[in-house]
Amino acid sequence: MKSTQYRFAQVFFPAGNSKDPRIYIRHWYHSLGWTDFSMIPTSNDLKPAWTEVPLKNGAKHGARKVMCAVVGGFLCLKGEIITNRGVIFGTLPASYRPDQLRSRLVPIFGTTGMSKLYIETNGNMRLEGQIADKSENITSYGLDEIIPL
Repeated sequence: MKSTQYRFAQVFFPAGNSKDPRIYIRHWYHSLGWTDFSMIPTSNDLKPAWTEVPLKNGAKHGARKVMCAVVGGFLCLKGEIITNRGVIFGTLPASYRPDQLRSRLVPIFGTTGMSKLYIETNGNMRLEGQIADKSENITSYGLDEIIPL
């Protein structure tokens, strides 16, 4: 049986366009020959295009608007939300929705504490429960999270 370890790597930069940041790589394996070229992600590929999350049921943006983006199979959320717990405060656009129910603990602003963020497959987002030092001091909830799609 031949080794499947690769012995060579080949890097390719597209010619003719000095502003094209793409870089490709492929490997030589003794048992397989050359693999297909794969693009190496660059910093440009990792800069998300942020979209504002539509709010509902009286929810408001806090000091930072609630925004979403997708980077490499992950939903990125950022911002602060002012809302009541137990109600749907926003719905993610279709291309930003997870394939299964997701949840995260998120910080409470205005006091020390946490609440649980739920994101459903239909894009609905809500907060449930809380642990807080002083409930009367809650000003908003932080939504800076990275969630698998």
